[in-house]
Amino acid sequence: MFFNTSCTPIEEPVIMRCIPETTDYDRIPLFNKPSDDYEHNRTKYLIDKQLIANTTETIKIKQSKHKISTLKIKRLSIPIDIIVEYDDEYYLARTLDLPLYACGDDIFEAIQNLKDEIESVYYELKEDDKLSNEWQNYKQFLNTIIID
Repeated sequence: MFFNTSCTPIEEPVIMRCIPETTDYDRIPLFNKPSDDYEHNRTKYLIDKQLIANTTETIKIKQSKHKISTLKIKRLSIPIDIIVEYDDEYYLARTLDLPLYACGDDIFEAIQNLKDEIESVYYELKEDDKLSNEWQNYKQFLNTIIID
């Protein structure tokens, strides 16, 4: 063993502050010798490590794929694939089968808002017969998958 450390938590959850008690400085890549820069370099290393941990966590939640099998009131005969994306402020949920989307402050709210949107579009399309070919196809799709 080339050095002993006593570790104390700095902040939750990732970083530990390791203070060398006895150190062979030539064997530690970050520090070549004892100097006034020692504390600065160690602090910078810990801050960089925290930023990397936070960045990794953010990347993990940028986009996720889900399936929904119920709407607000109605049920679906087959699940619909949806994508939820995060844009630094809101979560955006969108369907892959329909040109619909909804947003929310969290994933759950975005998905709930999308379910409401799908159901309200279903009722609107059900009442209207003068639709473009594209919306006729969406209406037929919704009529096929929504269980009354």
